[in-house]
Amino acid sequence: MAFKRPNKKNPRKSVRVKNSYYSFSKEYPGGMIGNPGNKTKKKARKQKVLTATAATIGFIFILCVSYLIAETGLRFSYKQPNETALTEAVTSESEPDTTVEEPIKALYMPGEKLTDTGYIKSLVRNIKRKDYNSVVIDFKTENGTLSFFSNSKIALLAKCSGIDNETVEKAIEIFENADITIIGRVYCFKDAAASESNPELAVKYMNSDVPWLDKPESEGGKTYLNPYSKKARKYLIDAIKQVNSFGIRNLLLEDADFPDGTGADTAGFPGEKKKSERGNVLLDFVNEVKSSLTADSKLILSFGADDLLSGGSYADILMKSNADAVCIDTAKRPDTYVVDKSTDYSSMISLFSTLKQKTGEKKRLILRIAFDEYSWRYVKAMKKSGFENVVIFDEIGEY
Repeated sequence: MAFKRPNKKNPRKSVRVKNSYYSFSKEYPGGMIGNPGNKTKKKARKQKVLTATAATIGFIFILCVSYLIAETGLRFSYKQPNETALTEAVTSESEPDTTVEEPIKALYMPGEKLTDTGYIKSLVRNIKRKDYNSVVIDFKTENGTLSFFSNSKIALLAKCSGIDNETVEKAIEIFENADITIIGRVYCFKDAAASESNPELAVKYMNSDVPWLDKPESEGGKTYLNPYSKKARKYLIDAIKQVNSFGIRNLLLEDADFPDGTGADTAGFPGEKKKSERGNVLLDFVNEVKSSLTADSKLILSFGADDLLSGGSYADILMKSNADAVCIDTAKRPDTYVVDKSTDYSSMISLFSTLKQKTGEKKRLILRIAFDEYSWRYVKAMKKSGFENVVIFDEIGEY
């Protein structure tokens, strides 16, 4: 039975339906009983999709708004961390630094031996045989002779350059290949060569223009560089920097001092205003030397044991310098510390302990022992007492 599907908006457009048109027909509005029509199903599905999409978008929007609110709040409450404090905190929480510097165990070699390859190789074998690891070499002697070539006007005028730099570099290479550390020794203001040939740099007799001598000329008296002279200090620092440029990272300063001894009271120092300034002049010089070296270099000050114990040679002031270590000549000690073949070394060990108290914990203590038949017994006694840094010293370098 055919019916017309009614069109409520326009009855003329009613469609003739061939199929049955009962309430349970597919064509009947509402479809079969309990089952909506296709269009209704599609509309319902579309509505569900739209609802779900809207809910998702709403949820994402709420999340974004919440994040922005939280971020803004944190930004207002955030304070820039103190980088120094942060570094300190990290350092304090990290493992403690257990690095221990290798003990310095050195033999001395005169600078003039830099030209003697055979001697150097023999010394290397000697150092290794004794289980030592370092060598102390003079690069500027107490007479002012340089163990290298310098084009400084002062050095050229003094004619004090004794060895060409190519020879020096070859000698240094032998020690480096043997894994032996070089300690470059440099005499400072005790410099007859530079002060005699450049009188304007020299210490004078009182207020005169006459160069001062450390003892009478008939006894071989020598002139001395004036620590107040800026040109003299620059000359010394330039020489030390040149030694450093050879790759030598340990520098030992001798006689960073004003002249003393017999006749010292007759010495005059152009540029001096107050005698009390002398310690600070030396302190500034040592600190300037330290700042002129490469960052990985160590500066060592040299004193006699008696000077350190008594405060002579401005030792008390120079202990406040930026130097890294102190080398003490134990041969120059008070009579109460004299050690001979009958001594059980207790007085020597007592001396070492007193010297350590004077140098403190910040500066490494290196002990210089004069080479003789008892040297190795001294070294054994030192090691048992915890003093391992030592330089065995022989003027001609024969051991």
